[in-house]
Amino acid sequence: MEKLRMYMMFNLSIYDAWTDEERKVHSIYKNGKKADKEHLRRQYIETLEKFTGQRIIEESKLYQKDKTPKLYKLIAGFENEAVRLCDSFRTFLFDKKDNNKRPLVTEFIILDCDNEIMRNQIIDNGIMVNGIEYFVYSSSANQQKKKQVLLMSRDFYNKNSNKLMCGITVEKINQYEDAKGHRGCNTGKYMAYTSLPFSKSSKTGIPVSIDEVIVLPEFETLVQDNVNYLDMDTQVIERKTMMVPVNHMDGAGIFLPGVLPQSAQIRGGWIKGAVFPFDFRQFIFDKQQEGRIEPGSVIKDVWGSDVTIDYIRDHVKLILNGSQLKMWKYYESWDQYKKAFKENGLELLINNMLHYPETEEPVVQSAYQFYQTIPRQNITEERIERLCQRTVDTIKDYQKNPNKIIEVMGADGLQELDPYCASVKLYPAMANDPYTMSRIKSKVQKIRKMAMSGKPLIQGFYSYICPDLYAACEYWFCGDKNPEGLIPRNHVYNAFYSPKNVEEVCCLRSPHLSDCEHGIRTLIKSKECERWFSGMDTVISTHDLLVKTLQADVDGDETLITPDQMFIDLLDRNKVPLYYEMKKADPMEVNNENIKKCLSCSFENSVIGYISNSLTKHLNKQEEPDLDFVQVLTAYNNFCIDNPKSQFMPTLKAKYQDMFDALKEEKYPWFFKYAKDKKVEACEKYNHKEKSNVNRIVKYIMNQTSSGKLNDKENESVEKFNPQYFQNKEIAVDRKSNLYIDLWTELIRLKRINTNRFNQSIEKLYRNDSTKKSLLGYIPFYCYCNKCLLDIANKYISKEDLDIRNLVASYLLDIEYFQEENLLTNKDILWNCFGDILYENLKRNRSKKEDNEMVPVKRLAYQSRSESEQQIEEEISRLEEKNRAISNVNITENEYSFITSLKCRKGCERDVWLLYLILVLYKRKLEYLKTYSVDSIPEENKKYFRIYKNKRYGNITRASLDQWMDNCSVAAKGLKRLEKAELIRIEKKVRYDKIYPLFISDIGDDKHIRFETTEYNPMIDYFRYNPGERTVKQCEICKKYFIAPEGNYKTCGKVCQRKLELRNKN
Repeated sequence: MEKLRMYMMFNLSIYDAWTDEERKVHSIYKNGKKADKEHLRRQYIETLEKFTGQRIIEESKLYQKDKTPKLYKLIAGFENEAVRLCDSFRTFLFDKKDNNKRPLVTEFIILDCDNEIMRNQIIDNGIMVNGIEYFVYSSSANQQKKKQVLLMSRDFYNKNSNKLMCGITVEKINQYEDAKGHRGCNTGKYMAYTSLPFSKSSKTGIPVSIDEVIVLPEFETLVQDNVNYLDMDTQVIERKTMMVPVNHMDGAGIFLPGVLPQSAQIRGGWIKGAVFPFDFRQFIFDKQQEGRIEPGSVIKDVWGSDVTIDYIRDHVKLILNGSQLKMWKYYESWDQYKKAFKENGLELLINNMLHYPETEEPVVQSAYQFYQTIPRQNITEERIERLCQRTVDTIKDYQKNPNKIIEVMGADGLQELDPYCASVKLYPAMANDPYTMSRIKSKVQKIRKMAMSGKPLIQGFYSYICPDLYAACEYWFCGDKNPEGLIPRNHVYNAFYSPKNVEEVCCLRSPHLSDCEHGIRTLIKSKECERWFSGMDTVISTHDLLVKTLQADVDGDETLITPDQMFIDLLDRNKVPLYYEMKKADPMEVNNENIKKCLSCSFENSVIGYISNSLTKHLNKQEEPDLDFVQVLTAYNNFCIDNPKSQFMPTLKAKYQDMFDALKEEKYPWFFKYAKDKKVEACEKYNHKEKSNVNRIVKYIMNQTSSGKLNDKENESVEKFNPQYFQNKEIAVDRKSNLYIDLWTELIRLKRINTNRFNQSIEKLYRNDSTKKSLLGYIPFYCYCNKCLLDIANKYISKEDLDIRNLVASYLLDIEYFQEENLLTNKDILWNCFGDILYENLKRNRSKKEDNEMVPVKRLAYQSRSESEQQIEEEISRLEEKNRAISNVNITENEYSFITSLKCRKGCERDVWLLYLILVLYKRKLEYLKTYSVDSIPEENKKYFRIYKNKRYGNITRASLDQWMDNCSVAAKGLKRLEKAELIRIEKKVRYDKIYPLFISDIGDDKHIRFETTEYNPMIDYFRYNPGERTVKQCEICKKYFIAPEGNYKTCGKVCQRKLELRNKN
C-alpha cells in the first residue's frame, strides 16, 4: 500500500461557542456553594436555552495572535476521499524532503459536544467558525463513543455533495420505503455511512473498473451448535443445541488473485469491508466441467436482477455482497449505481492491507483479557513459569545485552524506518550517545511495563478472519443451500502455519470479555486449501460458530492466531459460544429531529469503558467470578457498541444492575497501575494469597525481571560516537551569531511547550490508544516547531539559493550535541523536525563498502603511498574473488532481440532493463544448479529464482535491482507490470518472492551468443554492448568497471576518488 499523506484539522470544543454571558453564568455555577448548586445549575441551563440564532466560534479560539494555529486545538489524520476534495489539500505542495509541512484543512472540524442543549442548537441552525458557516454532517461510531460530531463547511458540501453521497440525496433516501412501510434510513447507520469518505484511503484506486464488479446477495445459513443462549428479556442463560443464523460473508468480498497483492479493506461510494483473494473464475470453470453449473445458468444480484454465471466468469474481477454496499437499497439497480459512481469520478480505494509476519516464528504481545477468563484452577505456578519464560528471557536479554540496541530501538523491521532509527542502524556507535542510551532505557522499561500490564509474549500473529470462500462460491454459483466448503467443522486454515509442525491453534480477538471467547481449533492441512486460499488470512468454517465465539465480523476484523501450547494448555475445552439476538432499528426519515434523538441516545449510552473495566474488576476479585453475570454484561456491552446503529439498549435486571453499580465504585485490580497507569491508591493491594490470574502472572514477571539493571556501560565493541558525522561540512556554524542565540532560545521555549498544556491535551485525546498517540498525536507539535525554527532562520538569511533547513539542522546539531549543558537533554525536536537531513549527512559522511559493509573511518592524517597501494591491491583481489563466485552467463541473439523488442508505455522504458536482469538472474541460478547432482534437484526448483524481501534474508532484493538500474526506483512496480503482461509470475513467500520467468518459453533456441555477462552488476555488461544508452568506464584505481554519470568521472566511487587525488598530489 502506498504511503499515505497526512493533514491537520481543528478539534474544537462546543464550549468555544459560549457567549460571554453563558461563560460567566457557568463560572458562577462551578464556583458556587454546594447549597446553591442546584439553583445555579438550573440558571445555567436556562441561559443556554434562551440563546437564539446561530452560534459563533471566534478566530481567537483557533489561532494565536500571530495567526498560527493553537497547538492543543489541532489533530492529525491520514488522507481520505473527502480530504482529497478540499482545496486546502489539493493545492498544497507536499515536500518529500520536509515531512513536517502538512496542510491545515479547514473544510471540516471535529467538535467535542457533550452538551445536548448547545448540540441541538447547532444541528438546527449550523454554526459560524471564524466567519465560515458549518453544519453537522456526520458522526462515526467511534466519534459517537467520544461524543463528537463532524462539522462540514456549507460551501464545501454544496460543491461536493454528489461525490460524497455517490449521486443520491437526503430527499432520495427519505423516499425509500421498506416492506413494513417505514421510510428513510436508520439514522445511526446514516451517520456512520456518511462518515465513510473520512476513512483513510490510498490516493490511487485499485486496478478494477466498477464495470468489473458485481454485488451478490448475502450468504446466510443456519448452523447447528451448542451455545450458551441468553434471553435478554429474562436475562436467563441456558446451555443448549440450537440453529443459529450466520451471515458468513458479512462485510467480505472476493477478488481474483493478482488484482491486489494481498487481502485488504476497501472504501469508495458507500462501499466498506474486506476483500480476499480467491479464483472464482477457475472455480466456475471447474464446476461447469463437473456438471454442477449448467450451461447458461443465471443467478440474481442483490437487486434481484438476472446475471449469467458466464458473465461473472468472463468479465468480473471483484465480487461484493449487499452488506458491503451500505446504501444499495437507495439505488434502483446496479446499473444506476454504476452510473452515479462513474459520473462523480469515484474509485475503489484501499483502506488497509493485511500485514504478513516478518519472521518464521512470529511472537506478539497478548492481552490481559485473554487470561482473566481462564478457569483459575488451570493456572498453576508451574504453568505461569512456562507461559512467561519467553517474556522474562527477552526482557533480561534487553537489559544485559548491548548488542540488542537495534532491535530495541525498532530498527530491525521491514517497515520504513524513521530517520533516527535508520541512523542507529547505519551507525551503531550511537549506542554510546547519552540521548540514545536514555531512549534505550525508556524502551526497555516500556517493554517491561507492557509485560507487567498482563501482556506476556506468545507465539502467533494477527491476521484477517476470512470466511470459507469456496463455500460461498458453492452457495452462489452451484445453488447449494448448505455448502460443504473446504474447512470442516471446528477447523481453520492458515497458510503460514500449514507447512509447519502445528496441529492446533487458538483464535483470539480483542476486546475479549467473557469466558466463552477462546477459539481452540484444529489446523486443517490439505492440497485443496493450498490451491484455493492464498495469503496469510485465517480461513474459518461455515459449519461452526467461531465468529460468535470471537464476537467478530469478517469485514476486516483481525484474530490473533497462536499455536503456543503453553497458552493453549491453560484453556477450558468445554466452553461453548455465547449467543443472543441483536435488535435492528427500523428506517426513519433523515431530518434534524431524528439526528438529535440518535446522537442523544448514543452519547448517553457511551459507557463501554465502564462495562469493560467492571468486568475486569469482577474477574480479578479474590472470590470466584459469577460467570452468568460476566456473560450478561458482555452482551450488554455489545448492545452498547451497536447502539449507534440499532438505537436499542436493554435494561439490566435489578440483580445485575446492582452488581454493575457496585463494581463502578470499587477499586481497580492491582495490575491496573501498570496496564492503565492508575494511581496506587486507586488500585487494590496485592494479596499474598492472590487468586487473580492476571495479578499472579504480572507479579511473576515483575519478580523475575526486577533485578535486571540495564547495562549502560559504553559498548567497546563499536567505535566512539562522533556527532560530526551528522554535520554538513559545507555549512559553517557561528556560535556567536544572533541566529545561533535565537535558535537556542527558541529551542528551549519549544521544549517547555512539550511538557505542559499541549502534552496534557495529547494524553487526554489518545489516552486509550498509544499507537495513535505516537503516530498522530505529536505531528501538529513538530509541524509547529519546524515552522518556528525556520521562521527565525528566514529573518537572518536572504540568499534564495541557500537550503534553510540544512542550515537550521547544522545549527541545532551544534546546540544539542556540542553544548555541554545539552548533552543529556531530550533531542526529539531536532530528530523529528530535521532527522531526514541528519541521516542524509550521516550517509554521505560515512565511508561504506559494497553490500553495506562498514569500513573504518578515514584518518585525517596523511596515508603513505605504500599503504594506499596495498589497499588498492586488496580491493582488486576482493572484487576478483567476488566475480569468481558468480557464474558467467551468455546472452543469445534471440534473447537479446526478445528483450529489446519489449513494448513499454511512456515512462516505463526501464522495464526492458528489468526483463534483462530477470533473464540473467534466472540463467545464473541454472548455472549454479549444475554444480549439484542432477538427481538431487527437484524440477520445480529449476523454474524460478528468488528475490528477497530484505537484505538480511538474501543478496538480491528489489533494492538491488534498482541500484543496478542507475539507482532508480522502478523494480517493485516494474515487476507488477511484467506480471500483468504475463511475462513473469510472482509467488509470494514470507521472506522472498519466487519469480517464474514465463517469457523463456517464447524465446527460441539459439547458439549465437550476443555477449557474455561477467560483472556482478549485469547492467554494466548490457551497457558495454549498448554504449549509446549509458557510458561504462574502468576505474583508474581499482580497475573495476562502473556505470559513469555524465561528466569526467575517472573512479568508481568516493574511496577511489580520494586515493586518485592523493596519488596525483604525490
